[in-house]
Amino acid sequence: MKKILTLLLSAGLFSCTSNSSQTSTVNKQRDSTAEEINLAEKKAKEESHWIYDKKKDEMTSEVNNSAVLISDVVLPTDSTEEGGNGVIMLMQDGKKTNVVLKALAKDFISNSDGITVKVKFDNEKPTDYICLESQSPDYIFIEKASIFLNKLKTAKKVLIKAEGLNLMKFNATGLKWTH
Repeated sequence: MKKILTLLLSAGLFSCTSNSSQTSTVNKQRDSTAEEINLAEKKAKEESHWIYDKKKDEMTSEVNNSAVLISDVVLPTDSTEEGGNGVIMLMQDGKKTNVVLKALAKDFISNSDGITVKVKFDNEKPTDYICLESQSPDYIFIEKASIFLNKLKTAKKVLIKAEGLNLMKFNATGLKWTH
């Protein structure tokens, strides 16, 4: 009887120890998985969201490069607003780069002074950029494109606000533009 009781107690201890070690293993796996997910999310935020294209001009045989960045989706905050969605486009024109902004929900509003957008790169103070109108009211060209482009190359986050449009937010990390 004493032997049976000792065997049952030993089996009980082993099963408790086994469950405890299994719990420890599960916790380690869970922590490892959570760490992997955090690293993957961090890497995704650091990866580039830029889309690149190259086209050869049939007339001149010059290769023209372009890069496009679509804003993060911004939903309207009430029924009177449109979403603040837009696009930044870099378009090579010979040796010059044009920076084009496109509003996806509404048109840019022009006044007697033209169109001005307020742009904030990362943690810098917002800066006004004068823009040139295009033939389409949902596209505008940044007038001082080289200044804008130099800041864009190192920026991680860009905020753009134009009159009549919601704030457009861009994850600008990873721009590769050497043209």
